[in-house]
Amino acid sequence: MNRFLSKFNCLVISLIVFSSCASDRASHRQSSKHLPHEQRVLPLPVQSSTIEAQPSNELELMSQIDQYIKQNDYSEAEILLERLKIEHPNSAEISVVLNMEGLIALNKKSYSFAKTFFKEALQKTTDPFSRNQIYYNLAYTYYQIGNFDNSAKALVKVRLKTAPVDLYVKAKALYAYILEEKGSLIEAAKSLLELNAPLSESINSKFNHQLSKLLQTINDINTIQLLYDDYPESQLADNLLFFLAKYSKDQNNSSLADHYFRKIINNYPNSLYHSETLSHLRTLVQHSYANKKTIGILLPLTGKYQKFGLKSLRGIELAFQIFNATKPHHEITLAIEDSGDTPEKAIQALNDLYYNHQALAVIGPLLSNGIDQVALRAEELQLPLLSLAQNKGINSDYVFSLSITPKDQSYEIARHAIINLGIKKFAILHPSNAFGKKYSQYFWDAVESLGGEIVGIESYPTRETDFKSVIDKLSGLFYLDARKRELDELKEIREELEITRKTRKNLDFYDLKPIVDFEAVFIPDDAKTVGQVLPTFAYRDIENIKFLGISTWNSPILTKRARNHVEGALFASSYYPNSQTYENTQFLNQFKNTYQKEPSFIEALSYDAASILDQILLLSQSSIQRSDIPEFLSQIRGFPGVTGKITYNGQSFNRKLKILTIKNRKISVLSE
Repeated sequence: MNRFLSKFNCLVISLIVFSSCASDRASHRQSSKHLPHEQRVLPLPVQSSTIEAQPSNELELMSQIDQYIKQNDYSEAEILLERLKIEHPNSAEISVVLNMEGLIALNKKSYSFAKTFFKEALQKTTDPFSRNQIYYNLAYTYYQIGNFDNSAKALVKVRLKTAPVDLYVKAKALYAYILEEKGSLIEAAKSLLELNAPLSESINSKFNHQLSKLLQTINDINTIQLLYDDYPESQLADNLLFFLAKYSKDQNNSSLADHYFRKIINNYPNSLYHSETLSHLRTLVQHSYANKKTIGILLPLTGKYQKFGLKSLRGIELAFQIFNATKPHHEITLAIEDSGDTPEKAIQALNDLYYNHQALAVIGPLLSNGIDQVALRAEELQLPLLSLAQNKGINSDYVFSLSITPKDQSYEIARHAIINLGIKKFAILHPSNAFGKKYSQYFWDAVESLGGEIVGIESYPTRETDFKSVIDKLSGLFYLDARKRELDELKEIREELEITRKTRKNLDFYDLKPIVDFEAVFIPDDAKTVGQVLPTFAYRDIENIKFLGISTWNSPILTKRARNHVEGALFASSYYPNSQTYENTQFLNQFKNTYQKEPSFIEALSYDAASILDQILLLSQSSIQRSDIPEFLSQIRGFPGVTGKITYNGQSFNRKLKILTIKNRKISVLSE
């Protein structure tokens, strides 16, 4: 039985707490009673070094016995216990006395006597607090003699929901040991993982050690992954993560190992595995090398943004001549990973490109959501990233933004309207999502910085299809109470003219005219939605205003839906598909021949990003390293891209934006 005892000793599962708790309850009850004035004093040996005065009543006796047990001085405890039984044979706290006797017998390894005392103690009390303590002591006794079934039966009687923290922790630990002895390793691990009470550093260490041994015995990656999926919030879950990380590393899955190790660092800053985890992470990065012929692609290829990811991929593949039968690019391999639509998925995909594919550099991501986290990860890995996301993200020596930002587009369209067209007063109509709010704020800032004025702003829900009410709010036709005087005047005119029925011919005598105190409306939304918005302005008799937009308007869908209502509209973009430059002509012909369709801005932008990287690879030949690419990228000046001449200007690439307009239902360039 020593193996059971030693296992519990290493966990510091002290039984004396229960004696203490029980005697504390006894002292509480006894304090409300009148103690007898005379006490029988037996000639018992006194440990002067421990006790300065002999206890004089039942309460003091029980308290001193408890102290002796806490000090593991069971011989002194037994002497005082005998005295207690003689002096107070009819103690109201007989269950406490029996529990103490059981603890002393347990210390002597007199398990039969211990069982008898604990069982009798249970018969003498109905107090749920005391019964919880005694049932645990009985379960522990059964465990010591190897009777695991009875140990489990006794332990089930401990009401964990109402148990004090120390008892709750010990009961869960004991149950784990019982399950382990019975061969139920997974259930034993679950018992430890279910611990939701605060643990001291030493106890946490003991439990982590025990859980670690269980995991090594289980030694099945799928089972342990399921355990982590079930208990991701457990305070011992870092043990699961460390096992998963080590296993992945041993299987040469460096990306997955990195993923698990970083979860430990991020989620468990006080983990016992913290320093060891950092050491493993340093080793992973040091041992990763770059394949000079592999370019990573990080795009959303599943989910709601899949169609945009596939567009981008077409542009990249065209630049690297992946499908060019006559002149294939045999030197480059594209390693393609799905960034999904969450930052976590994108970071995992980036890790895969770095560790599993040894990518020299990465084109992507396309989405702004999570760009800061992705950029930070690229910086940590020192992996060059040519980002296609509209937002630049954090400053990083390894992240280069290729896209045109909302700020750039908003400023350019505002500049053209104010400086070139002389427009001074503007309204903004935008979707109520983050996209619309961001563009609206940038446009507002640009207008004010250029001396213009925003006189009205309204928003509408995403996926809205009826824009009458929101346009009425913008033009004073929604809140009619504010125009009661005008309505009353119309009523008087109708009475004078004896108009009693509303018809198409006399609408002017019933309906108010819109108040249009703006010269232009800025609408930052996609072409499909804008195609529905613009006709509503005409329907509400709002005419002779200029519609202003962003690069998302650069689509045939706009003219198809808005028809004549979009004539003369203006929007900023870096790509004009009918440009007669050599680069655009080549791109357009190759794209149509390869994919049998017209390219959009996303394909053009992605093509330029890949073309820049391809040029760097050609110039550097075979000597290039990851650390060389940022230097090459920072030297780009006037690169002849499809989206314009591209120049690096501190973290991002700039090009002069074009102002596009609609003429005869076709997109044409107004200025370049």
